[in-house]
Amino acid sequence: MSFNKSLTNLPKITKLVIIGIVLAGFGTWQLFFLKTALNIDIPMKVSNIFSNSILPDGFCKDCNVILISLDTLRAKSLPCYGYEKDTAPNLCNFAKESFLFTNTYSPSPKTLDSHFSIFTSLYPLSHKMTVPFSSNLSTMILTITQVLNSNGYDTLYAGPPTDPNLPLKRGLGRDFDTIIGAGDPDAWIKSINSSIAQNKKFFAFLHTYWVHEPYIPIRENITKYYSGNVDNYISWDQLCEKTYKKLLILHPERFISSMGYNKKQINYCEKIKSYGNAYAYSMSNDEHEQFYTTQIDSYWNVFDSIVLNKKKVYMQALYETRIYELDLEMKKFFNFLENKNLLSNTIVIITSDHGEEFYEHGNRSHGFNLYNEVTKVPLIIYVPKSKGQMIDKLASSIDITPSILHLLNIKVPLQFLGINLFSKNDNDYIISQNYNIQKQSIISKDWKLLINIDNKDNKKTRELYSQKSDPGEQNNLEEINNTIADQLEQRLNTILSKQPVYEPEKIDTLPTWIDEKQRKKLIETGYF
Repeated sequence: MSFNKSLTNLPKITKLVIIGIVLAGFGTWQLFFLKTALNIDIPMKVSNIFSNSILPDGFCKDCNVILISLDTLRAKSLPCYGYEKDTAPNLCNFAKESFLFTNTYSPSPKTLDSHFSIFTSLYPLSHKMTVPFSSNLSTMILTITQVLNSNGYDTLYAGPPTDPNLPLKRGLGRDFDTIIGAGDPDAWIKSINSSIAQNKKFFAFLHTYWVHEPYIPIRENITKYYSGNVDNYISWDQLCEKTYKKLLILHPERFISSMGYNKKQINYCEKIKSYGNAYAYSMSNDEHEQFYTTQIDSYWNVFDSIVLNKKKVYMQALYETRIYELDLEMKKFFNFLENKNLLSNTIVIITSDHGEEFYEHGNRSHGFNLYNEVTKVPLIIYVPKSKGQMIDKLASSIDITPSILHLLNIKVPLQFLGINLFSKNDNDYIISQNYNIQKQSIISKDWKLLINIDNKDNKKTRELYSQKSDPGEQNNLEEINNTIADQLEQRLNTILSKQPVYEPEKIDTLPTWIDEKQRKKLIETGYF
């Protein structure tokens, strides 16, 4: 009999005695793993009493702030969130010195919606920045950057400079003093070194698409997370070459006359990168789709010969290998913070805008469904001079900005609707939405209700899952627990009805390539 199974079979009173001993002598990290081994629920209120996890306002007054978005990183693939594979040892070691929130949900499965929710502490239905190119963020809405900048912070953006899903010119870039195109931790280090003045408090937003599809790790690393043969593989150079040659046929003038063309020596990936930057806002809708799908289709075609069950395992292994490789880069960044003595006076927040699907519910990627693999995200907050704790209160990405401001003792604008995660306040419910296609969910500590409305016939379907016994959401209990589903739907409608709505500023002169048909498609999909 295994050790874990032996613990599970202990009488409940014995389990409680063991927990009491652990609480007295250890911390919540040990408690988390003991809870798993004993298979017993410990209310967070009990955990909070012993873990001393709540911080007062102004605990880190005048501290620097670094907000990191590891795009597409899902919580369930990290060992510090219970995953059995050691995909991110450095990130999770850093989490041990931080506040790790174990029940954090993104308000949307899409990059655009989620990042605006992080920056504004509003759900998508309130900020309405859910369709690329269509509008600018309302001037009635403040962002965290604006608040910090007005309180004397230098502000730095280090991420993709021309991404329609991180639209700097549409409101996300407000009050950033410095904007640098950067896509990985090494570039973040260079950005901070080159733009942040010594002895001046700063706010830096850092973003990477490292684990976003296409998942192309170093081939030799794949066997760390995959036991089969690595036969179906494509390198970045090969993918860029395929994409380049297809685009060259479609738009030869853009490569030859505008960007140069040398048949003898071509850096295909640089050509693709330059193409994207040069034509990001001038391509037609169809050309945008061509640009994205040409690369993605060339990638996914490599795996067409793999049967589905094997493909699920293999694609997830590629994704996890990319997490591992990003984690190695994050170690360099953590070392940089330590060597620069920034950890003594800098709040560091690490999160993601959404997760990723690997056919758990029939789909891959993200941007459509609201299942946990897509909406449950990591949230790690390092606060200087505090003790690392694991906190399982319900949290939303909209809680990040208010929590930061409370730690800094900066007045939180009334517009920000999230709670301070370091206070005694709790979220009874969390909302996630795919706003443009009428998918909604409401989450409590015990239940999650999903509501889907078909845009064609307006037909509504519901799914109800137990958060405790079925976190993978495989057993729909809506039919046998329809009373609970009704109560949750009523609560959802009540919460949504109380949300403010800020109409975005419509763009006076839209790109000439967007006609009504294209606009409708953009609204329905959110992505090109």
